[in-house]
Amino acid sequence: MKPVFCREAKYHNMMFLAEYPDAQVEVCTRCGEKYVFNKDKKTGRIDNSYYYDVHARDYLQPFGDTMGDYIKEYGVEAYENSIKQRDDHADKMITRSTRKERKGYLKEKKKWLLNDKLSNGFYT
Repeated sequence: MKPVFCREAKYHNMMFLAEYPDAQVEVCTRCGEKYVFNKDKKTGRIDNSYYYDVHARDYLQPFGDTMGDYIKEYGVEAYENSIKQRDDHADKMITRSTRKERKGYLKEKKKWLLNDKLSNGFYT
């Protein structure tokens, strides 16, 4: 990805202007530069590579290859908050799945104990 840089800031902050059958028009809210994204005549879809290059700011993530750019654009505090939210969400998901697994395990354990008692002649 080779981002198209803004004159006023590093990345464009794009806003939708108009939709046409053969193109989509957007403008940067920071520098006012207009971009026209042509659509394929058969499918009506926008060229992805050019769209991603202009919208680089929208695709920055606090991890992976774009982590450094994310920190430069949003700051260290936003980066730390993003990582904390991701970790908190992961902890909740682990807790939920562990609870579900434990409930399933307890149900199976009751069945095993009952079958064990029945097979040993306690309830026959």
